[in-house]
Amino acid sequence: MRWAIAFALMTAPLAGWAGGEGPGTPLSIETGFGFTADPDSFLLSIALPWEITNEISVGPVVQLGLDDDYTIVAPTMNARYTFDFSTSDHNEFRRIRPSVEFGTGFAYAKLDDVPSFIDDDDIEFMMNFGLGADYQISRSWAIGSRMRFNIIPGDLFGENFIYSWEVAGLRYQF
Repeated sequence: MRWAIAFALMTAPLAGWAGGEGPGTPLSIETGFGFTADPDSFLLSIALPWEITNEISVGPVVQLGLDDDYTIVAPTMNARYTFDFSTSDHNEFRRIRPSVEFGTGFAYAKLDDVPSFIDDDDIEFMMNFGLGADYQISRSWAIGSRMRFNIIPGDLFGENFIYSWEVAGLRYQF
């Protein structure tokens, strides 16, 4: 019974969508999961984009890379440009919202299970650029995927580039 109530509460916003006006505020929350490559890790991400216009948003993004040997936390402040096809003559493109983004921040890495005489953490400046796309499933809900190319000018335990792919993400706009 609890699952039925939870499902009803989660899908209730979908029932009222008929296109047209957007949600009430410009604030969204995005979460997603995926992986990073070089170094390889499981990726969790969260973002709080604030729409300045229908196409431009800014806000913090935190990428968390988890592995048995290390943890990487990379908070950045990103700006995103979203291509708006909502007024397209082709109905099949109206719900697709591709985007490009750029951000700056830092990357922090902590090595696990190292001897006490070895420095087990490091922090470096980081910038990233990325691309992605969302599919609008209701006024407030969207699913999507993003790729970010994280460039670390310094040396974070021998790494100066980390590729991250948020394979699946969910966005809710308040």
